[in-house]
Amino acid sequence: LYTGAAMRSAGALVRELEGVSEAQVLLVSRIGRPITEPQLVQLALRPGDTGAVQGLARRAEEIAAGELARLESLWQELLSRNLATDGA
Repeated sequence: LYTGAAMRSAGALVRELEGVSEAQVLLVSRIGRPITEPQLVQLALRPGDTGAVQGLARRAEEIAAGELARLESLWQELLSRNLATDGA
């Protein structure tokens, strides 16, 4: 599930953050905790130009948190095959 959530988060970051050309998201699970509460969430953004990074952190965190909140329904989408897992 974290792989799907990380892919969704990275895509959302690139779509929603002006000036971001690439995003990487790392999610690390924590045994015994709800899936919406990972032990680690790491975001790496590549801006199209160096001046574009000002003020992106807070919005990037909000976008990633929104995707994490959707984790509870992600497994249902995977089982119903309504979610692309091939990166397309």
